Amino acid sequence: MAGNRFRNWQNSVDIDYLSLYIKTWFAFLSTVHELHPEAINGSGDGSAISIYKINVGIPEKFVDVMLHHIHKVYTIGNNIIPLDIPNSYYINYYNTNKGYILDKECQLSKFKMVNGQRVYYKSYIKVEYKDKLNGQTAPNLLITIKSDQPKFIENLIRHHLIVNIELSKFIDETGVDGINNIFKSKDECIELIEANLKNSLYEVVNELELEDDEKEERKGYCNGLLVPLVQLLRQYFSNDDLFMHLPVKGFPDNYDVNQNKIKVLNWFISFNYQLRNLLFHSLIDPFNPQWLKIFKHAYLALKELVEHNIEKIEIQVDN
Repeated sequence: MAGNRFRNWQNSVDIDYLSLYIKTWFAFLSTVHELHPEAINGSGDGSAISIYKINVGIPEKFVDVMLHHIHKVYTIGNNIIPLDIPNSYYINYYNTNKGYILDKECQLSKFKMVNGQRVYYKSYIKVEYKDKLNGQTAPNLLITIKSDQPKFIENLIRHHLIVNIELSKFIDETGVDGINNIFKSKDECIELIEANLKNSLYEVVNELELEDDEKEERKGYCNGLLVPLVQLLRQYFSNDDLFMHLPVKGFPDNYDVNQNKIKVLNWFISFNYQLRNLLFHSLIDPFNPQWLKIFKHAYLALKELVEHNIEKIEIQVDN
C-alpha cells in the first residue's frame, strides 16, 4: 500500500508537467508572435512558427540542457506514436526527398555494327518523385522506361512507357510490429515497381489489335525487357534515399551534434506544434504515463527556448 501511495505522489508530479507544458507552449507562442508580428494571420500559428524556424538561433543551454530532453522526447515518441496515432508517425519522424531521382541505363547483349564497330543497345529506367498526379496533389513516384532497341518500338508501338505509383503504396504506417517499420522492405518496393511496370506493359500489348499468340510473344519481350531494369533497381534503389530520417540520419544515437544543431532544434519545434495539435484535438490520452514523460521532457527543453526568445525580445527593446 505504501508503494502505491508513493506512486500516486509521483503520478501527481508527472501530471503537473502537463499543465506546465501547456503554459510554456503558450508562452513560447507569445514570444514567437512578439518576434515576428508580420507573420501573424488568421490561418493559425503555423506560418508564424515557420518564420520563427527560419530565423531561430541556438539557445545558450542547447547542448548542456535542452539536448538531453529533446533526445528523450524523440525516443519516447518514437515508441508510443506508432501505437497510439500511427497516422502521425511519418510526419514527425520522416521527410520525403522531393528531389529524389534514380536515372540509370544498362547495356544489353544485343548489338549493331556501326562503321565496323559493335554498338550495344541500351535500356533505361528513371524513377523520380512527383508532387502531383493527374493535376491533383498526390505524392507519387513517376517511373519511365525506354530502350533504343528497334524491337521496343516494334513491340509496343511507342518510344517509352510511363507509370505512376502513389507514394502511399510504399508506406505502411502501422508496420509489422507497429514501431519503426513503416516502409516496405527494399525487395518489396522493387517487387511493387516491377509488378506495376509489367501490368502497364501488358496493358499496352493487350490494347493492340493482335492475335492471342502474337500478344503472348510480345509479352515475352516485355518480360525480357524488365529483367536488366529490375537488376538496376536492386543495385541502386534505396529507401533511405527516398524517405529521409528526421531530424537527421542517425539521430539520436549516432550523429554530429555540432553540425546539426539547427536541424535538431527545428525538428523539436515542429514536434511541439504537432504535439500541441494532438493534445488540443483530444487525439491522445494526456494522462498516459508515456505521454506524460513526453510532456515532461518537452516542457524542460521548451522553457529554455522561451528564455532564449525573451532574451532576444529584451535586446530588441533595448535597441
